[in-house]
Amino acid sequence: MGLEKAIKSGKEKRKQHQGYKIYASGCRNHGSCSWCLGARQHKNNKRLEGSKQELDEYNLSASENPEADFLLAARPTGVQGCPLPSCQNEILV
Repeated sequence: MGLEKAIKSGKEKRKQHQGYKIYASGCRNHGSCSWCLGARQHKNNKRLEGSKQELDEYNLSASENPEADFLLAARPTGVQGCPLPSCQNEILV
């Protein structure tokens, strides 16, 4: 059954768009309207801002904390043989 025939016989069940979606297709689902895009992605934007802030705080505290320098100095710098005589693996030093 075609769309026009379904509308004429009363079988069409699709709802009409409401609000501003009637006038602007950019405001419909997955649209490009900046206002609707911001409202749709609000949760993700807040989470992204929080992650950036946590990373900045971490970097700031690591640069001011003298223990951080000790931890950075304790990183492995080379490869050395395992001290156990039965072990043939190399370990990071």
